[in-house]
Amino acid sequence: MTFYTDYPMLKLGDEAGKEAPIREIGLIAYDGDKYVVVSPVGTTHAESIKSGYIYTSERRLDDGDDDTLEHERVAVRAALQELPPVPEGFEA
Repeated sequence: MTFYTDYPMLKLGDEAGKEAPIREIGLIAYDGDKYVVVSPVGTTHAESIKSGYIYTSERRLDDGDDDTLEHERVAVRAALQELPPVPEGFEA
């Protein structure tokens, strides 16, 4: 499955509080609560982001289609359960 995010990644040049580009990401690890370590495809960067900003289509959180968003969240939650835990001491 392919995953995307529009979550700002400051170390990649995004600005806090401003719209970030939609990026394809790989899922690396999950803290079991709400944070996921991800890596944008084509980079070696890894960062912890909130799971609510991970989608299965190229979209933004506020795109307005709540039914599609909920369907995507179910798929994301299922994928998160398959991930290893976040390594102790990981800081992104």
